[in-house]
Amino acid sequence: MKRLEELLNLKDLELTKKLEEADEWVQKYQDLKNQLATVSDDSELSNRAGQLIEKGEFEQAGAILNQLIEKQEHEVDALARSHFNRAELYMLQFHRFEVMAAY
Repeated sequence: MKRLEELLNLKDLELTKKLEEADEWVQKYQDLKNQLATVSDDSELSNRAGQLIEKGEFEQAGAILNQLIEKQEHEVDALARSHFNRAELYMLQFHRFEVMAAY
């Protein structure tokens, strides 16, 4: 909550608007913590990011989430590349119907 207070003080808002933003922030915070707790891939990185978020260390948590995103992008790229390669092989085998399913 201290981190929330610091962030809200940086904004020039009336008290009611600060309270509304605080409620919205808390909801997003809880949602993010829950999402990170239920992630099945790379749970170690997700758990570490969740721990840092709980400590208010958002910059460090963001860096970890960036690492996770980068790793997952590479995995998606590899998967897409494999599908493409499989489709190309189907083309070489003249299996036109299978080509469409592989792309």
